[in-house]
Amino acid sequence: MFPVPVEYPDYHSRLNPHIDNALLGKTSPEKALEEAEEDIEKMKK
Repeated sequence: MFPVPVEYPDYHSRLNPHIDNALLGKTSPEKALEEAEEDIEKMKK
């Protein structure tokens, strides 16, 4: 288990759908990581 960043407590809810899509074959792992990174970056602003 990884520590949850205090500034972004809900990052798991944004990251998990991208991971799920990659595991289910709905998107490539590379694309899922790109989309997850973009989503997390939006949250930082």
